[in-house]
Amino acid sequence: MATLPRDRDAWEKLTFLVGAASVTGRLEGSRPQSLLIVGPPASGKSALIERYKAPDGVAHNQHLAFATSASQWGVRVLLETQVPRITHLVVPEFQALTLRKQQVWEGFLGIMLPAMEEGVSDFYVGPKREQFKNARLGLIASIATKAFTEIQPKLAPTGFLSRMLVVYLNRTPEDALRARQCYNAGDHTELKKVYVSLPNRPIRIHLSARLADTIDQYAYGIAPHEVHRVGNRFQAFTKAVAYLKGDSEAKLSHWEVIKSCEALWLNDG
Repeated sequence: MATLPRDRDAWEKLTFLVGAASVTGRLEGSRPQSLLIVGPPASGKSALIERYKAPDGVAHNQHLAFATSASQWGVRVLLETQVPRITHLVVPEFQALTLRKQQVWEGFLGIMLPAMEEGVSDFYVGPKREQFKNARLGLIASIATKAFTEIQPKLAPTGFLSRMLVVYLNRTPEDALRARQCYNAGDHTELKKVYVSLPNRPIRIHLSARLADTIDQYAYGIAPHEVHRVGNRFQAFTKAVAYLKGDSEAKLSHWEVIKSCEALWLNDG
């Protein structure tokens, strides 16, 4: 019988975070939260994200727009995804975008930076002006560790990385092999599709001032110079957990679900 990988817990937590991030795009009063998964080649980063790629004809996960080919890069895909039902652009192979022509990459950053936070108002494509009415769009992506290490110094000054939760999938080759053995033995649990249903209207989740203060204290402990941004990020994730659990009010137990994943972002590697 195939041995289960030791890191299945981390795998499932990451999978859950992808779903929670996608919910934040529909929360009332919150901006869509973005997520970047960093890990070695063949660790299953893309497969993890694609658990949320719904087959044609399935009504779930329609708020996620997957970018799967080079023709979808650049400004056009972002323009097309400003449909009210879309909350996130999903890029399973983010390093492919960083290797595109400089103007394509810079164009992507130019529109994505405001889309991830304050929203895009006007954007020019040549002489043509596109009006987005402060539209927002989150990003869910994965990138190989080496590619991330190379591009990180260039991204840091732009504020791009501070706009997202960067998490790490440190799956060893041995664990990846065990996962493959599970798959060969008929255990497809790690690749099973995950579906999220979101209403078209904003989702209202109450979060008390006391719980907000608890989350902000945590944010101060890990990012004292970005308490507001990081605190808002984790508050949104906590509300997303409440929604996924079927509750209308965020509770300490919902925050503890998110905090239990902290080893994924408190990474020294």
